[in-house]
Amino acid sequence: MKTTLRLLTIAVSALIAAGLFSGCREKSAGSEQVMQRGDPVLKNDTPVYDETTHTFSLTVHADSIGDATVSYALLDGDSIIMKSDDGKFSGIIPFEEGYNVRLSVQWEDTTIERIIHVMDFIVPHEPVEKMTEDELELLINACDKDLRRSKNDHLAQGVKLVVEDTKMTPPQMLPDVITYIENGVWQKVEVTKVEYDDNNLINSVTLKPIGEVVDVDEDEDLEY
Repeated sequence: MKTTLRLLTIAVSALIAAGLFSGCREKSAGSEQVMQRGDPVLKNDTPVYDETTHTFSLTVHADSIGDATVSYALLDGDSIIMKSDDGKFSGIIPFEEGYNVRLSVQWEDTTIERIIHVMDFIVPHEPVEKMTEDELELLINACDKDLRRSKNDHLAQGVKLVVEDTKMTPPQMLPDVITYIENGVWQKVEVTKVEYDDNNLINSVTLKPIGEVVDVDEDEDLEY
């Protein structure tokens, strides 16, 4: 009888131990699966410009994705421009505002998405010959059409404008300066300082008006 009871106790203990071991294995496997998923991170290389096609290529990378199925999409806002399974895109049209890139990481029971915004899709410029203060002043006072449309090749994007000695609301851009001249608010301007970027493009202009008419109603009389 004692022998039978002892054998029964051993058998029960073995079953309990086996159950605990199995539970530990399942817990460990579950933990491993969670670790494999991680928290996906999307990173990008610097876009590369192709002078032959006048387009860009881009490579993006995803970390902490485990054994998931991964896909990428290049977006203009919410619209898909192109897709990729390996994070490599080519033939991207230059776009100063940049593009969004979306990462989709899919496991059997869940999908995680990440989005980053990538800039630097601007065509690199070769250095140009510097435009002098006098040359820019002549163009402004002549109300040059290309300058009015911000199409002059010697000007950088978003030129900083500083206006001195004016009682009017200072213009924010060079085309607005031309508007003031065309509407008779200023007879002309004197350009006192220009600054350049690394490609000799003008990125800052300081000027002051000559012959300012201060009784003009800015809201009603100026025609843009």
